[in-house]
Amino acid sequence: SLTLIRERAKLKGEVLRALGGVKASASLLGV
Repeated sequence: SLTLIRERAKLKGEVLRALGGVKASASLLGV
C-alpha cells in the first residue's frame, strides 16, 4: 500500500517534470 503511494508519487513527479520541460522549451522558443 505504501509502496503503491510511493510509486504513484514518483510517476506523478516524472509527468510533472516532463510537462515542465515542455513548458520550458516552449518558452525558450517563444511559443
